[in-house]
Amino acid sequence: MSELWNDLVQRIADWLEGYDFLDGVIAGAGLCLALSIVLYIAYLVVFRRKRCRGITMSSDAGDLVITIVAVREFVRSILHEFSEASMHGISLQERRGGLDLTIDLDVLPDVPVVPLVTRLREEVTKRAADQLGIDLPIRVHVAIRSLAANERKIARAARKAVHHAPPEHESKPMAELPETTDEADESFLPLEP
Repeated sequence: MSELWNDLVQRIADWLEGYDFLDGVIAGAGLCLALSIVLYIAYLVVFRRKRCRGITMSSDAGDLVITIVAVREFVRSILHEFSEASMHGISLQERRGGLDLTIDLDVLPDVPVVPLVTRLREEVTKRAADQLGIDLPIRVHVAIRSLAANERKIARAARKAVHHAPPEHESKPMAELPETTDEADESFLPLEP
């Protein structure tokens, strides 16, 4: 057994004699760098969620795109009902089979956070389906940015949401368009010179 071990060590030593120590260090560093780049790219491709600029819902008739600005205004209109919090920002990310909506809030110091977050999550998911027609599952994440929110800032944000809110009267139905026919209308035919 010791002869086998000595023979193996001698072969490795003979192989290493042909190379300089610095060459080995450079080769090892290059291998580590290449491996870390490959692992980082794999992380980006596999594990990273895609930040999106809106919600796209496809149908046979075409696509409906709800932009991140519209989602922000939608959340702001819901937060208008919550006098104890103001929105700092939102982010929207796609995940397999649904969306992740993260809402950053500033909350007044004496407000119980858990019931507030629970109510907000319920309202956003319910209204997203009802008002926006979003049929994808939405997970609502709430990040509390500050517990020392300014009451004047929250009141100002509520006034801004009311200012941007659509009027509360019922909308009139669209006028019915006349039926089209396959025959060309004579009034749209080109004039002859």
